[in-house]
Amino acid sequence: MEKQIAEIYTRKIFLKFQDELWHSLVIMPQFVREIATHKMYVVESSPKEGVRRVREIAYDKEFDFASCTCKKFESEGLPCRHILAFLRLFEVIDKVIIYEEASVIVNDGLQSLLGKIESIVSNTKSGGISEKGSTAHDYEALKDPSALRAKGCGQRLRRGKEKATNVAKYKGRHCNGCGKIGQSHDKRNCPLLNNP
Repeated sequence: MEKQIAEIYTRKIFLKFQDELWHSLVIMPQFVREIATHKMYVVESSPKEGVRRVREIAYDKEFDFASCTCKKFESEGLPCRHILAFLRLFEVIDKVIIYEEASVIVNDGLQSLLGKIESIVSNTKSGGISEKGSTAHDYEALKDPSALRAKGCGQRLRRGKEKATNVAKYKGRHCNGCGKIGQSHDKRNCPLLNNP
């Protein structure tokens, strides 16, 4: 997902997206209800200053489109952490909610994954694997835009062909006294005019 976004957004917007993506990893949307055309999910954020925020995600099954009540995508053009967390969901989770046997299987699998993640975290602290914010990924698509000349910044830019033509045309100074081209003198110090 990061590689696709890196090709679309500028570096500044990509970094904002990456921040939202990292925050989405700790969010788990909870299934609320389903009607013929929509599925509804709820995301509770961690409390800031004692205020707990609840965001609702509506997934339109017909158009395969999800929208969040925070409206970050509509206002800034950047997918919010709630939608990104929703995109990580699988259909398996919906089935786990309905069937208890499935939830036992998924719970066992998650416990196994948590054990593996703990070993990665311990390797990270001992200097094994890079953490968030490191330069482990080299995104070649993230390059600064090329510099542009602004209006009124000086002379106009000349292309290579125009420069070459001007160089070929210029053959040196022209003396108006003797009429010779390529001399190191002009009419004021022309040896022909000064020595009669």
